[in-house]
Amino acid sequence: MPELILSQHLRAFALVVSSIALLPLSPSARAAAITSAKITEFVAKNRDGIVDEDGDQSDWLEIWNASGVAGDLGGWHLTDDPANLKKWTLPAIPITTGGYVVIFASGKDRKDPTGELHANFRIQSDAGGYLALVKPDGVTIATVFKDYPKQFADTAYGLGFDTETPLTFLVAGAQAKWHVPTGPVAGWMEAQFDDAAWSAGAQRRTTPPPPRPRTTTIPQPRGGPSPR
Repeated sequence: MPELILSQHLRAFALVVSSIALLPLSPSARAAAITSAKITEFVAKNRDGIVDEDGDQSDWLEIWNASGVAGDLGGWHLTDDPANLKKWTLPAIPITTGGYVVIFASGKDRKDPTGELHANFRIQSDAGGYLALVKPDGVTIATVFKDYPKQFADTAYGLGFDTETPLTFLVAGAQAKWHVPTGPVAGWMEAQFDDAAWSAGAQRRTTPPPPRPRTTTIPQPRGGPSPR
């Protein structure tokens, strides 16, 4: 009899635990929407780049979590129309601290956070386009590309960060070197490439070249001997 009572208590306890496990998470228990994000780059003419789940090479853009904490992008907006800042609202996509999310701008309008995300517009490739990321309030613009230049195929367009380090490829007065290859040259774009066998660039002339000697041709009479 004591064993039966204990068994009934265990069943009741298991039912309580199961009920707790099946309770939906409250909104406060979910990841909070991040407070700072940026569009780092976009491609408006994707010809040979990444392919979406349909096999299409759609336009795409990348969003960076600049908030310093993990969260989601729920409620943020993307738009290509300055008169409609809430044109496409992002679902609650989880994003790690400093993480990135790629969104296709294909016009397919897909918002399943477990699958590929597709905005309901495409990015203008002609000069004068507009692309913006808007905060959940629908008013504050976090990133905007306005009146950008004509976009080229498979070329990403974006803005640098405040922490970028300038990189000098050539200093003023640097001696150039050249080489006319007869075939592929392996590694010639690498920083440690040995160009000792290449020819040095010609220096700019600072004085005028010497005059060329003038040659005078004396015409010979037709039908007669040469003049003596």
